[in-house]
Amino acid sequence: NISDYINGLDAQYSDIFSRKIKVRKYEIVPFDELDKEKPGHLFWWKAYNEVKHGRGVNFENANLKNTITLLAALYLLEMYLLKQCITEDEPDIVDKETELFSIIDWQTKCLSMNRTHMKLEGTTLHINTP
Repeated sequence: NISDYINGLDAQYSDIFSRKIKVRKYEIVPFDELDKEKPGHLFWWKAYNEVKHGRGVNFENANLKNTITLLAALYLLEMYLLKQCITEDEPDIVDKETELFSIIDWQTKCLSMNRTHMKLEGTTLHINTP
């Protein structure tokens, strides 16, 4: 039930509902229209369930706006999870950074392999980022 997820997110990451995701030149706030009393009414969640349970009659809901917004919400959730997993005082190195999404005003300890240079000297690994 999405209500359980929303309540859990609200308890742990209350700022998640106002986070802006940049998708190329556009900004999306996936949870902008969230009514915590009726979370199933998020347009992209409703469309996802309608397509999942009635693909033939609800195929028009499988459109680009719903897909991009749902993927932006998923990206946001994954980034919060990644941030939670990094508990040590060292960066996590992401194999490949996304080329589609970015979170506005987001602080992370992740280093992108796209922008990271590493050098091994003996048993010491030196990590340099621009």
